Amino acid sequence: MLIGQLINHRYRVVDILATGGQGVVALATDEHTHEQVAVKSLTSDPTLATHDRDVARFMWAGSQRFNTASVLDPIECGEDGGLHYCVYPYVEGLDLGEMMTRRAGRFTNDEILGVIGPVAGGLHAIHEGGIVHRDVKPANIMISATGAVYVLDLGICTQPGRPLTSAGSLIGTPQWMAPEQFDAPSSVDRRADLYALGLIVYAMATGVVPRPQADYDELRRIANTPVPRASSMCPGLPSSLDRFFASALAVDLPLRPHDAPGFMSELSRALTGPPVRCLACGARVSDSDSCTACRRAFHGSGTVLRLGTDHRYRVAVGSYTTGRRQLCPDDLRVSRSQLGVECGSEIRFSDCGAVNPTRVGGLVASRSIVNASSTIRLGAIECQLEVPRT
Repeated sequence: MLIGQLINHRYRVVDILATGGQGVVALATDEHTHEQVAVKSLTSDPTLATHDRDVARFMWAGSQRFNTASVLDPIECGEDGGLHYCVYPYVEGLDLGEMMTRRAGRFTNDEILGVIGPVAGGLHAIHEGGIVHRDVKPANIMISATGAVYVLDLGICTQPGRPLTSAGSLIGTPQWMAPEQFDAPSSVDRRADLYALGLIVYAMATGVVPRPQADYDELRRIANTPVPRASSMCPGLPSSLDRFFASALAVDLPLRPHDAPGFMSELSRALTGPPVRCLACGARVSDSDSCTACRRAFHGSGTVLRLGTDHRYRVAVGSYTTGRRQLCPDDLRVSRSQLGVECGSEIRFSDCGAVNPTRVGGLVASRSIVNASSTIRLGAIECQLEVPRT
């Protein structure tokens, strides 16, 4: 495509947005409606033996309609003077890859769910249509200026049982591919897309892309080895996320989530973690100002004591003793009477003569004032006081 070119007597090319090995994407004006559209054209050498198959795949992908908010359905797909093209609504925004580069760090849990939820919904619609995307990666996830999320580029998708690639041909982006895409690219199913989505979640949650840029042989080797534990890459992440990635990024297919809703269910549980409880009585609590079980008011605007990576407790006002029953009934490292709390205008911790003492700043706690910067240990368990910013 060339700037100024008129496609099918209707779409005037305004700018070239992206080029790749399999196509060119251009910004164009629909001269019938005067709206901006995105036009994707196929790049394929007619002299190659694969040309007819490439055209068939491209045109077939352009004929698919999913009627779901997070997948852009094509407006038109056709051929003009040997140019095979598909026209899509134009979305102004950033792709997730650009956002990740700008962020240069981890995303919040809410941000992860806000992006991955719509993507999983779009992939589910695609999968239920019997289609595998095969190129799920940050660059194919678009976030519009209004925050809407879209799955892009079905140009190399396929239907299981009706492969449009020859056996042994590589389809996808190696850095974001499932292990089976290296070994049997023509027979992958929806779990390959979910594996790629798991890699994206890993990058968003840790701020580290799990597979570095490398040559094909190195990426193929890495694909068949487990990714590093997320909590080792980003200390403070809950172990529930490690368990999620052990499933979502399993080399063995039966260990992975079977479908996109199952993937999202596991991810939501991993990110939200176990319920927050009352430090005084151990009851499950909400965002209210007091505990419905013991009736104690909570300190400030949601001050929380985090035990390890998996347990969080809102700090109740008053003087009380708490221990294994309230905190973690199955953890014998915590004594029945472990921690004395005095919570008013300030928070003080005391050890209660526990076998594994409560320590603040390395010393056995004795009415020790604690805050967000305090080093707190309940025996062998590292704790952190989380004080919301005001």
